[in-house]
Amino acid sequence: MDPRKKGLAGVIVGQTALSRVDGIQSELRYRGYNVDELIQGSFEETCFLLLYGRLPAAGRLQRFCEELASYRRVAADVLDFICRTARRDSPMAVLRTAVSMLSSSLLPCEHEGNRELDAAAIRMEKAKALIAKTATLVAAIGRARQDLPPLDSQPRLGHAANFFAMLQDS
Repeated sequence: MDPRKKGLAGVIVGQTALSRVDGIQSELRYRGYNVDELIQGSFEETCFLLLYGRLPAAGRLQRFCEELASYRRVAADVLDFICRTARRDSPMAVLRTAVSMLSSSLLPCEHEGNRELDAAAIRMEKAKALIAKTATLVAAIGRARQDLPPLDSQPRLGHAANFFAMLQDS
């Protein structure tokens, strides 16, 4: 490293195929797509791109949205923990612990023991479940910090709309 350079100029922290930052061009790309293009799409489309390396076709996007919706439910013991701790502890500490608590109930039991799913497929299902459940956790933390109970997810809604609905006092 050149001692005459300031800051982190020229320092490579890690290599990734997921994103590329070009500070000179003021450009951020995910899987080859400029972030300015991706913000025109949905949260689900961007998640699909990051997980599978390509944007989904319309029918596949609908199935992906349904998969995420099926994973939104969080175990009662995790929600109880959030309700007990969210007002006194920092939101990030509560979220970190709640995510750790998900490890035993991230996937339905039939996925874990399914001999037709290989390790990579199980990891992919866990990633989708974590994406879906994190929004539920954050909404529950937000409500608990206002002394409000968590709300159930609404499977008919998209990810962002469901998150917003779970935050509302209704």
